[in-house]
Amino acid sequence: MQRDDGAVDEHRRDDVLAGATQRDHYRMPGGLAARQSLFAFVDRERSSGVPGIERLDWHAVSTVLDAGCGSGTWMRAVARRAGARLVVGLDLSPGMLAAARAEGAPLLVNGDVQHLPLATSSFDAVLALWMLYHVPDPDRAVGELARVLRGDGTLLVTTNSNMPAPHEELATEAFEAVTGDGRWRVDLGFSAENGEEILARTFDEVLPEPLTTAIAVPGPEPILGLIRSLRGPIEALRGPVP
Repeated sequence: MQRDDGAVDEHRRDDVLAGATQRDHYRMPGGLAARQSLFAFVDRERSSGVPGIERLDWHAVSTVLDAGCGSGTWMRAVARRAGARLVVGLDLSPGMLAAARAEGAPLLVNGDVQHLPLATSSFDAVLALWMLYHVPDPDRAVGELARVLRGDGTLLVTTNSNMPAPHEELATEAFEAVTGDGRWRVDLGFSAENGEEILARTFDEVLPEPLTTAIAVPGPEPILGLIRSLRGPIEALRGPVP
């Protein structure tokens, strides 16, 4: 829903990012898989920065929590690394957990990152990868992630920028051409622009690392698949899309 001045109604924004619309969107893993499939087209020559999962010394890590594990992609990546003897995945969506289980993830918990059903000081490393912008209260979630970390543990967080990526600019042009209204994005509540500030309210040391992932697709279908995967949230925000 847009206000008369063109801004997004805050209640609708919250629903799209963290409310019932988002929970329905992540009920099953198909949409997430469509977006993750873009990483098959990473252009490493034009990308920069160190991917988050490569920043840790995994030989020194034995217990890992993947908070917001989705279908278990990062759990599988961590489990292949030396030293990680216990990898636990947590997600709010039973559908996502079912997909992770089908891929062989053994330890899965259905839970809310804002109220972790896990013991204090349980993990050497906690992952929160591209998920804190879906949480209604990021500060509470960060506090819970800190609670389950051991004293010398590491929280690894990734997020996106509120600056539109090239594929988002392309989607904006497409919506403008088809509907006459190119507005479809909402600003993230936890982003590259404010994430460090939010984390610093809980952690004494925050080490930001800019990361640019360039994608070079061979044709339009991967981008069209990504846009189709976002149809539910887009229509919840701005109405039916032709």
